[in-house]
Amino acid sequence: MLNPVLFPLLLLSLATTAMLPVERAVADIKPISTPIIRPNVPKIPVTLPKRLRVNPTETKIFDRFHLKRLPQDCLATSGTGASAMLRGAPVVYGWQHWTDEKCYEWYSHVMRTLIYFGDIQPAGQIFPTDLNIVKATLFYTLRENGTQHTAYTGVDPGQPEKFELTRLKDGRVTDICSGQLVIPTSDVRSLPQDTLPPGTKRELLPNVGTQKGVFRVDITDLYKDWHFRRTPHHGIILAGSFETDVVDRATQCTSVIDNVYINVEYQD
Repeated sequence: MLNPVLFPLLLLSLATTAMLPVERAVADIKPISTPIIRPNVPKIPVTLPKRLRVNPTETKIFDRFHLKRLPQDCLATSGTGASAMLRGAPVVYGWQHWTDEKCYEWYSHVMRTLIYFGDIQPAGQIFPTDLNIVKATLFYTLRENGTQHTAYTGVDPGQPEKFELTRLKDGRVTDICSGQLVIPTSDVRSLPQDTLPPGTKRELLPNVGTQKGVFRVDITDLYKDWHFRRTPHHGIILAGSFETDVVDRATQCTSVIDNVYINVEYQD
């Protein structure tokens, strides 16, 4: 028999339990994601350009000398240009305009050098499109250049004057003679040495090279024109920037270079 006191408490507990919400187990339903199908794109292998070095097959120094008066006791062997050629310089460009009342009334000496490269294509290959030639660069090394104020030896033909390279503060070599690249308009190899070969001025040569004196000029378009027979290949001419004869002042500047070649980057 239930305790009369506990019975009301039991009824109150049952009533309270009936009023509470019933928790139901609900599954955590997530939408099924559609898998992303990525196309299987094959990787295209990267083909690095091949390199071709084109060396000169011929060089020729053109040396035009204009003289108005030469007394018997004077010799035209002094100056930057004459000294460079007496020492057997392979490539020379520059100018020498001089007025001397004691010896010459005036003379004008201008030097250009033709550089001819012969076969400009890889052996047994013909490029089908312009896109195969990536880049063509003309390289050369400046050995000496100077004015009448930068010589450090005498002008005697047996010991001709030489010139120190001029450098910037960071050690890079600078060409103080302001050369220019000239493209011959015809085959000038047979012209007399005492004339200046005709050509079209293309661009100024760079003024600053590396610390070892190496200079470079981008000639990609010119090389493509040669290679695909758009224009005839007659080589290139290196010239000074002051070739006009003058009789009222003295100025001279000569650059001596060697190790000239073209580096071609191409793809099959």
